Amino acid sequence: MRPRKSCSVTIRAGSISFKGEMRHMLSDKVAIVTGSTSGIGESIAKTLAKQGVKVLVTGKEQEQGERIVEAIKSEGGAACLFISDLLDPRTPDQLVELAVSEWGRVDIIVNNAAMVCNKPIEDITHDDWDRLFTVNLKAPFFLVQAALPYLKAHKGTVINISSINGKLNDYHNLVYDTMKAGLNHMTSGLALDFPQRGNTRQCFNASRGGNTFARGLV
Repeated sequence: MRPRKSCSVTIRAGSISFKGEMRHMLSDKVAIVTGSTSGIGESIAKTLAKQGVKVLVTGKEQEQGERIVEAIKSEGGAACLFISDLLDPRTPDQLVELAVSEWGRVDIIVNNAAMVCNKPIEDITHDDWDRLFTVNLKAPFFLVQAALPYLKAHKGTVINISSINGKLNDYHNLVYDTMKAGLNHMTSGLALDFPQRGNTRQCFNASRGGNTFARGLV
């Protein structure tokens, strides 16, 4: 059994940095980063690109997405943009198909996109539950499923961006908190399904307003 190498990721108020062995293992890899036309996803996309990763930037904001792709390319990186809506069940397959058509492989999935629902219990609707379940849980799973042949072939990595809310509930945040707890559990389940294949399942808790340190194995 090959030795496991440690790495760490620091998520700090909208930015992310990689340390340890991971920094030397990313060059020429291909990553799909959901929700990367703003916020933490934008920072992840730019940071990966600086490490030599080819990045598929995806989200809803066309103008911001184009700006991010141009910024990556201006620094010598490789990126392309796909404007998408994860409420559409076709999106996971489309993302993988585009990455493979551009670069021939998929090595890294970063499930960062998420919807929120800040409502008291009496105001929560069926649509709120359905929308958050689709974007925050179903889409991450089906993106991993769509990319699975390539992740297996290249011993790829799945990074699910979670939240402190997956462990600690907040006021008027019940649906979002439940989805993040589910994402944590799904990440553990993915790891159990084929741990011997060299894949890593990492779930990083990106807490609001503080520093988060996440360690994984590659």
